[in-house]
Amino acid sequence: MNHVAIAPSKGIRVQVTRMSQDCTNNGISATHEVLTVVAIKARGREHKCSELAERYRIDAPTKDAPAVAMEVFKFSGHDRIYLSLKPLELDDFSWVPLTRQGHHTPMAGGNTAASADPLWRQLVKGTGADSIDVAIHDRFESFEDYAAMI
Repeated sequence: MNHVAIAPSKGIRVQVTRMSQDCTNNGISATHEVLTVVAIKARGREHKCSELAERYRIDAPTKDAPAVAMEVFKFSGHDRIYLSLKPLELDDFSWVPLTRQGHHTPMAGGNTAASADPLWRQLVKGTGADSIDVAIHDRFESFEDYAAMI
């Protein structure tokens, strides 16, 4: 299994905003009110996360506020920076991206997360993104279901 480079013990908490109907296919945002952002990952750098700066390491992830990584990316041909939150799990002493055997990588399930904490705004703005409301990519589809959608 490929491991994330760093397993930070603390992060910043964000509150989940749900759609009226669950489109996450039972993702973590369907069952949790709060998530803990513990790392930042640049898209294309598979399994390479950076630890949050010390000032953002406030709360440890718990079963009620599981760990996620903030992914920073641009769509090809666009200058705008986008963010997503992707679930992590602890494997031995390392954070690893949550995967499901026989399933595509996590995708947007319609829910978002944000925080009123000024540190959250500072963290998000530091990435160059425009919005503090971040999409949660916690929906998993089987390869067959995913192929049928495209």
